[in-house]
Amino acid sequence: MGKKKVKKIIKITAVAFAIILIAISVRNVLMYNYIKNQPADMIVCTQKSGMMMIDNYRYYKVKTEYGVKESIKESEYNELISLYGEREIYKEAKQKIISTNDKYNDINITKVFPFKDDIYYIFVDEDKKVHTFRYNTNTNKSEEIFFHHIDEDIGDLEGKVIISEYPDLYDSIKEKLNEEIFYFGIMYANRRIIFKTIDNSPKKKSFTCLYEYIPETKETKLLVKFDVTNIREIAFIEANKNN
Repeated sequence: MGKKKVKKIIKITAVAFAIILIAISVRNVLMYNYIKNQPADMIVCTQKSGMMMIDNYRYYKVKTEYGVKESIKESEYNELISLYGEREIYKEAKQKIISTNDKYNDINITKVFPFKDDIYYIFVDEDKKVHTFRYNTNTNKSEEIFFHHIDEDIGDLEGKVIISEYPDLYDSIKEKLNEEIFYFGIMYANRRIIFKTIDNSPKKKSFTCLYEYIPETKETKLLVKFDVTNIREIAFIEANKNN
C-alpha cells in the first residue's frame, strides 16, 4: 500500500472520528439543555457537619427523574417549603401531644412523627429514661410501644414506624447495603417513603444517597446523590409550579 493511500485512510479516519466527537458533543449539549428546562419535583435542605454547623445549610431543587440537583437561595427554598413542606403539620402534632399530659413540654417531647391516624412520639422522663408512645387521633388515647421486632440497626423513629408498616422495606434497604454502603435513616415526606444511605464505594469519594421506596410495587428508585452531608428536610413539589 502506497504512502498516499495510507495518508488518505488516516485523514478519512480522523475526519470520521471528529464527526463522531462533534455528534456526541451536540447530543450532550441538547440533553443538558433538555434536562435543564425540565421542572424540579423535589427540594432538599442539607447541612454539613462541623464546628459551625449553623453556617453549613445548603438548599437544592432536584429533578429526580434525572438525578440532577440545582443549588438555590434560602429565600426560594423557604417559599417552596411553605407551600409543599410539612413543618406546620409536625408543629401542630407536637403541640397536640403536649396538650394531652401535664408532664409533657417542648423539651421532654423530643420527637414526633405523625403517620396516618397516629402520632408517634418520644418522651424523656425525669430519670432521663426514653419512652416511645403512639397517640391515636381518633380515640385520643396514648399507649407505650416497643419495637423489639425491628432490627436494632434501625435507630430512628420514622424508620421503626415505617418498617413496622411495610416489612418488605427493610429487605429493599438491605439489598443496597454492603461493607461500603451504610443505612442512614428513613424520611417520610408528602406520603412518600425515602431512605438514606452513605456510599463509600467510589475511590476517594463518598455520597449521601436518597432512595424512594414504592410500597405498591416494592421497588426502590435512586432519586439523587449528594457529597456526604446531613439531610435535614425534603419535600416533593408539584412539577408544573414554582420552577
